[in-house]
Amino acid sequence: GAPLRLIAEEPRDRVGIGRITPSGDGFECVVGFTTSKPTSELSAHLMGHDALRECGRSERALMHAHPTYVVALTHLRAMDGLEVSVDMWRTNSESLLAFPRGVYVLPWMVCGTDDIGRATAVALKQSNAVIWEFHGVFASGRDIDGVLELTESVEAAAQILVLAGETGRGGITDEGLRALCARFELVVPASSAIVGLTARSPRT
Repeated sequence: GAPLRLIAEEPRDRVGIGRITPSGDGFECVVGFTTSKPTSELSAHLMGHDALRECGRSERALMHAHPTYVVALTHLRAMDGLEVSVDMWRTNSESLLAFPRGVYVLPWMVCGTDDIGRATAVALKQSNAVIWEFHGVFASGRDIDGVLELTESVEAAAQILVLAGETGRGGITDEGLRALCARFELVVPASSAIVGLTARSPRT
């Protein structure tokens, strides 16, 4: 609920810890938030945690951010999640390892609503990284470090795609991506262009 600049100046006032009330129908502050409020995307966070728990997934950290190149990418191309995932995997050898589930793309929606929260919860059941068109990223990880690394990896891939543009060489080939899957025992979405291996589930 506060710009990063102000958080850096007054972290104790503008960051806090909250909890859901025992009745389950409210949110109360435990500490902090003296001059700000929790994120306007609280609904997406709460519904996201519910969705991950329902799936039996191990992630316990959720983060929403506005990475510049991810947002720029949504302005430059139609955002089909599968196509964007494969193009991001092609940018560098680490992308496939960082988000083997690919990215899920939601079309633009009004922010801070239950509707975007519900849509994000559905998306998180399929991917660790959800791109909000013209807005940002909503990601999950086992802990804060993990979700930061994932978000940075998605942003790095988006930056390469934006900078390379249509003149780029195309990146890692299908054969190269399959070789990465084999080397690191990764499973990718069944409809992607590089499927063809039987392996264990991707890391969360």
